[in-house]
Amino acid sequence: MYITGNKNLYSSGNTNNTFDVKRKFKFTNNRLNEVEQPFYMVGIKGYTLNPIKLYESQKLEEEILQLPKNYPIEILLSQNSHNSMEGLYLVKTKFGLLGWTILKAGQYKSIDVDSLIYYGD
Repeated sequence: MYITGNKNLYSSGNTNNTFDVKRKFKFTNNRLNEVEQPFYMVGIKGYTLNPIKLYESQKLEEEILQLPKNYPIEILLSQNSHNSMEGLYLVKTKFGLLGWTILKAGQYKSIDVDSLIYYGD
């Protein structure tokens, strides 16, 4: 936790989440309110446990490619999926291509990517 002199508080942690979440809070009218982010940095490297389709946008309409099982990837961003067992993620292939996909994280075990685990209740 980081407390600054400008009424902001920053936290980093992995309690009841699928990845280490970096969050910003601001004191307004004597209340602590979270400043929502459009995306959260994930930064998890792992291997696919199932074939995964990557799409060109968050709408998941135009498929770019399909990754096979046991393919190395890096999960770069999440669109507010840190407190859920399923979420929208931006993934980078070992070649460097980027695409959006829905990934499932099992409770205390991986489902779609070996290093994506949901530690919540």
